[in-house]
Amino acid sequence: MAPRTHEQWVADQTRLMPAVVTADLSGKTLVLIGANVRLGFEAAKHFARMNPARLVLTARDEAKGRQALASDTGYSKAELWIIDLANFSSVMEFADRAEHELDRLDVLVESAGMITWKYEQVEGWEKIIHTNNLGPGLLAIRMIPKMLETAHKHSVTPQLVVVASDMHYWTKIEKDIIASPSILAKLSDKEYCTKEYTPEYAFTTEEGSRQLVYGAVGSLEDEEKLRGKYICMSEVMEESDFVISRDGKIIQDKVWEEMLEIFRRIDPKVSEVVKTYLMKA
Repeated sequence: MAPRTHEQWVADQTRLMPAVVTADLSGKTLVLIGANVRLGFEAAKHFARMNPARLVLTARDEAKGRQALASDTGYSKAELWIIDLANFSSVMEFADRAEHELDRLDVLVESAGMITWKYEQVEGWEKIIHTNNLGPGLLAIRMIPKMLETAHKHSVTPQLVVVASDMHYWTKIEKDIIASPSILAKLSDKEYCTKEYTPEYAFTTEEGSRQLVYGAVGSLEDEEKLRGKYICMSEVMEESDFVISRDGKIIQDKVWEEMLEIFRRIDPKVSEVVKTYLMKA
């Protein structure tokens, strides 16, 4: 297996996207973050056709989101919850609600994200980092107990899907950032905020949404197939050279520890989750 090259990425724009995978989600609960527009909404329609017992979506306009989903799929049981990933209190409230109102959690898809050309800080963090990294990270950690409870109680393997981008293959992280004691804080500085954005080329939003579906249900018969893997074109792809390099490992470890420290200060429940479920024996 080799990482994707830019030439492969360009060539893929003319390839036929593999058909969406399907599964029987009867009796299962799926939570899709970022389901009101674009990739998330198209993925929600695919999941709804698989007849989950509960399908929890997030949308800014509850009535419009539910109405559109029902008209396209015939699935009228979707639940619309509110979450703002750029607001830690909103993330914690969502996690608390899930803890008390969900009897199980089989699939969590974190699809919400944003891009902007304008530098803006929210709660002391650059808004893209807050929305695309910190918010989803806190939510994923808080949902671990419910997912593991589901695993033990129902003898299943819950799935966590986090939407990423092929752009990681060509993104460079400077040495001064790698050496920084606080990587997220460094990247949150205005000097390092995102300045350019390359849109998708040839694929429709629905075709792009098939990757979310594949990550969620594409390995139900082979539970180890997609564990910790990067998915593209409904295939497992090797990560970028940087990700699997020594510097990449250093960045991953430092960012993980930094995120945990941030989350512990914000949410008292994080320390207990880490101690109970994430500490190595």
